[in-house]
Amino acid sequence: MVWWVKPIVVNIIEWVLAGVATIFFLLRFYMRYYGVRGHRPHFTFKFNDWVLTITLLCFYAANACDSATIILINGVDRMNLSPDRKNPLSAYVLLEPDRLRTLLRLLYSSLYPYYGTWWGVKIYILILYYKLVEPMTLPKHRLALHVLTFLVTTTFIAWIGLYIFWCLPVSDNWDVNAMPGNYCVAYFSRIPFVATIGMHAGTEILIFAFPFSFLYIIRRISKHKFYAVTTMFGFGFLGVIISLSRVAYILNSTYTPIIGIINAWGALEQCVGIIVCCLPAFKSLLKRRRNTSVGTSSELVERTFSSNGLHEGSGRSAESGTPSGCASSSWNRSVTDRQSVILRVDSFERMESVREAIEAKSANKEAIPGYEYRSAG
Repeated sequence: MVWWVKPIVVNIIEWVLAGVATIFFLLRFYMRYYGVRGHRPHFTFKFNDWVLTITLLCFYAANACDSATIILINGVDRMNLSPDRKNPLSAYVLLEPDRLRTLLRLLYSSLYPYYGTWWGVKIYILILYYKLVEPMTLPKHRLALHVLTFLVTTTFIAWIGLYIFWCLPVSDNWDVNAMPGNYCVAYFSRIPFVATIGMHAGTEILIFAFPFSFLYIIRRISKHKFYAVTTMFGFGFLGVIISLSRVAYILNSTYTPIIGIINAWGALEQCVGIIVCCLPAFKSLLKRRRNTSVGTSSELVERTFSSNGLHEGSGRSAESGTPSGCASSSWNRSVTDRQSVILRVDSFERMESVREAIEAKSANKEAIPGYEYRSAG
C-alpha cells in the first residue's frame, strides 16, 4: 500500500518545518546574546553552537535536494526507481540517460545531509549532558555518558560506511544501464535503510531515556522543573515513533514514489530534533516575557563561577583551621550545592551566557590600567 501525496506538497511541508526549526534556532541564539539581565550582551560561538548550526544547514540541504529532485522528475509525480523496464512509472523508462544519472547522483548525495541532521541532534544533546553530569557529582552517570557517546560515534561511522560500501563501485548507484539482476541503488535499498533507522532509533531511545535516571534530583528541588524537563525529553521520543512508523511503511510498500509522504515524515523528525535542542532557551524566553525575576539564578551562577569555580566561603574554617572542603559533612554539602546550582538555573544556555558575560567583564577590568585603584577611590 502506497500513501500518495504530490511531491510539491511534500516539499512545501518540508520547508515549512524547516522554517519552524529556524524560529526556535534563532530564539536560542537570541537568548544566548540578550538573555542575561544585569550584564552587557556578550556572545561567543561555541562548539555546540557550531554543531546545531551545521545540523540546521543539513536540514536545509536535504530539503534543497528534494526540491531539485522534483524538477528532475519532470512532472511525473509517481515516478519510482524500479529497475523493471516494463514499469511505466520507472525513472529508467521515463528519463533520458543524462537526466537519470543526475537524478541518481542527487539522491545518493542527499543521504548524507539527511542522516547527518539526525546525528547532529544526538551530538548536541550529548554536549548538553556533559555540562549537566559532572564527574564529581554523578560519577556513574558520567561513565554511562562516555559509553553512550562511544555508541553514537560508532553508529555515525557505521551508517556512513554502510552507504558508501553498499554498492561497489560507488558509481553503481547512478548506473543508468542497470538491469534487475545487477541493480544497486543505496538510496532505495531496504537493508541499509532499516539498519540505519535501527541504529538511529536505538541510540535515540538511549539518549532521551538517559536523563530520567537522575531526574529525582530535580524533583527534590522543584517539581515544576521536574515536569518541565520530563516533558522536554519525552518530546524527543516523538522522533523515535516517526522513525519506526516510516520503517513499517517502507516494509509494506513496493517501489514508493521518489518523493512521497515518507520524506515529509523525515522532515518532521528533523524538525522535532532541532526543537528539542532549543527548548531550554525557549523556556527562558517565555519566563522573560512574563517578567519573571531571574536574578536569583544569575547570582547563583555568578557565585558558582567566581574564584575559579569555587563556592564563596570555601577555604579554611575559622574555628578548625582546616580546609572546609576536606571535612566529610562539608564535602557532602558541597556536592549538594553543586547539584543545586546545576539544576536551579533556568537553562544551560543562560548559564553559559552568564559565564561569558562575567569573563568578559573580568577581561575588561584587567585591560583598563588603574581600574582597581579608581574603583577603590
